[in-house]
Amino acid sequence: MAQSRQEAKKQVIQALNQAGIKAGDTVLVHSDSTLAMRLSISASWSDACSFLQECFEETLGENGTLVVPTFNYNFCKGKPYIHEKTPSQVGIFSDHVRKDKRAVRSFHPIYSFAAIGPQADELLKDVGKSSFGINSVFERLLAVDAKMVFFNVSMAFCTFVHHIEQQLNVEYRYLKYFSGQVSKEDQIWTDTFDFFVRYFDRDVTVSLDRFQDLLQKKGVLKEVDLGGGKILAVNCIDTYTEGLRILDQEPNFLIASPPKPMAGIVKTEDYPYVASIHNTTANTIKDFVSEIYPLNRALVSDGIDQAFDIIRNHLQAYTACTLETYPPTKQVWTWRIPERFIVNSAFIEMEDGTKICDSAENPLHLVSYSTPIDKWMKWKELDSHLHYSEKRPHAIPWEFKYYERGWGFCLSKDEYDKLPREKQYRAVIDTEYDVSAENGLRTLSAEIDPIGGHDERMGSVLVCTHVCHPNMANDDASGVAVALEIARRFHENPLPKGSKSIRFLFCPETIGSIAYFSQHEDLIPAIKSGVFIEMAGNQNRLALQRSRQDNHLIDRMAKNVISQMDKNYYEDSFRNVIRNDEMVINGPGVNIPCISVSRWPYPEYHTTDDNLDIIDEDMLREAADAVERILRMFATNYVPRRKFKGPVFLSGYGLWVDWRVNKPLNLALEKIFLRFEGEHSIFDIAEELELDYWDVYDYVEKFRQKNLIEVLPNT
Repeated sequence: MAQSRQEAKKQVIQALNQAGIKAGDTVLVHSDSTLAMRLSISASWSDACSFLQECFEETLGENGTLVVPTFNYNFCKGKPYIHEKTPSQVGIFSDHVRKDKRAVRSFHPIYSFAAIGPQADELLKDVGKSSFGINSVFERLLAVDAKMVFFNVSMAFCTFVHHIEQQLNVEYRYLKYFSGQVSKEDQIWTDTFDFFVRYFDRDVTVSLDRFQDLLQKKGVLKEVDLGGGKILAVNCIDTYTEGLRILDQEPNFLIASPPKPMAGIVKTEDYPYVASIHNTTANTIKDFVSEIYPLNRALVSDGIDQAFDIIRNHLQAYTACTLETYPPTKQVWTWRIPERFIVNSAFIEMEDGTKICDSAENPLHLVSYSTPIDKWMKWKELDSHLHYSEKRPHAIPWEFKYYERGWGFCLSKDEYDKLPREKQYRAVIDTEYDVSAENGLRTLSAEIDPIGGHDERMGSVLVCTHVCHPNMANDDASGVAVALEIARRFHENPLPKGSKSIRFLFCPETIGSIAYFSQHEDLIPAIKSGVFIEMAGNQNRLALQRSRQDNHLIDRMAKNVISQMDKNYYEDSFRNVIRNDEMVINGPGVNIPCISVSRWPYPEYHTTDDNLDIIDEDMLREAADAVERILRMFATNYVPRRKFKGPVFLSGYGLWVDWRVNKPLNLALEKIFLRFEGEHSIFDIAEELELDYWDVYDYVEKFRQKNLIEVLPNT
């Protein structure tokens, strides 16, 4: 005999209690309503859903909160999202709850939820634009330690695991941005939301059976039989904790099989040295700054490609070079290669049709990597997306959203103060994110060898500068220009045979050097030190930032050179002057001792005042002189080890130095060769004896030429 509806409800509530669900809980329910239909002997699906809702509400009581997913994926296919009408695509029970007049629905066109109960507003109101990340409903469910119930379904429906995957930035998923029309109440606009999607072209298939088994074995997932079906229940915190733990041990635990590998470098273009190239367009270092300064050089963009073309054209006159392309969304160490940023238009429109902050007039008006939007709004909403400089009220600042996406505009403080607060404004941003592999991030590298070619025993020294920063002259077109000038000098005046090579890396800031070294880890041991050059053209004293090692040979040499050139120079420890790619070069897992040479600080930084007017040729040339001298010293330096015994017969080998020619060297001759035990480099000897490096170098070279010493590389 079939049981009554009341008996069926009692049976369901009892099963929920056995699964650990009690009054006052907050519960996220994934369900298959066929079991509710069968147990309640309902005449319709609507009646079955009402029965199931009653079971949950009576179990949770007046202090409990029922949450259901109301996901809809049509927005990802270009269809509008209507907050009040767009149905749930993940089950009739979830859509039944959504339609309840008491229900609150979170505003998200892909991953929305509906909830009934006292915590509904706290969980679902004013959520962020991330599907699984910061300020998502998943994050909030974790914060209140909600419980998840799988009513007649397995954990294959557990979308909460994607929150865990995003926290760990798993390699088989990436963040994708979807833009489209949304509406709420009487307002319609275009907006952008993110979704941590899996790679379809890498055969990534979700598989949570093993995770379900693991949670059961750990005793945190409860399973209760119910009328031929099952109820599963688990806390969000337990799921999160175990998910983090198992993914740390087995990164592919939540998918069916390891994903197909993704190329690290999708394109390598080698450009030969062309002796016939004459760079007539740049007669001074500042001339080169003026070539790339106007370009809109976002991290991955047409502007930065144009800059690389200009740099390559100059560099080929000095040496061969290589341009590499890395695919967008590719994981490089703990980072991701950003997408190509394409700006079609961006402006703010006033009620009378007047445009302000138009990117067509100045690209800095748009926050770099802003997400698309087209929306009328009151001043209060717009104001939170406007940026200006208090210190430079007449200038437009430069802001970016490279990794934590959002949108915004930049304007001068003077213009900001004039805008009426009582009006409405339309913010229009038409931008695209291109993820095609061939249009990925690029780096340009080259090496200039000493006479006789590359010496593997000696290795190389790195010169790095970043190419990005749209419409900035000093930061950092000036660094690029100085690096090219240094390349020209080493081409025209090569290092002597047996010296280190000079390796050049031109790249977008931080992510460029990360991409490069992540794909060239084999180069790291051979690079003995590095110099990062930036902000070199403004009127200020030279600033030296020491390496992470703090008293490495490169630090001592740099101090020796710069202190003689600029008595007012500034010096500080690692990351205490200015922060850039030295954190990659000299950071964990790479740790190439790297100094920075700049003229930091300067008041025009990251504003439209950072233009050609503040660039001084003498300052650029002095920076180039300093870096060249440091590099020549480090590249030629080596450790001499004697082959002789007893004191050297100096006169017999032509090694005597007349005191009338060089008295300091004359007085130190014996002290010098007493330090040929393979423990002191040439610079060590010069520093200890307070002699000029080049005097000591030239003298020690005579010993080498007469086969009295052997050369050991300095480390």
